[in-house]
Amino acid sequence: MVDLRCNDYGFECSYVTEGAVEKVVFEYWDHMKKEHGIEYATETIGNSIKRKTRQIKLPA
Repeated sequence: MVDLRCNDYGFECSYVTEGAVEKVVFEYWDHMKKEHGIEYATETIGNSIKRKTRQIKLPA
């Protein structure tokens, strides 16, 4: 499970979506288009999730 938050990307917005990657990508894309007028490529959002999950360190 992953999550994306608008405020993590510099927006003053409390929107959060979480769940499976495909769900999060679509919901975040839809939110950005409707609420902020920005239409990111879904590949860009997916890449953001990949970068974010690589930074998460699991306990040893």
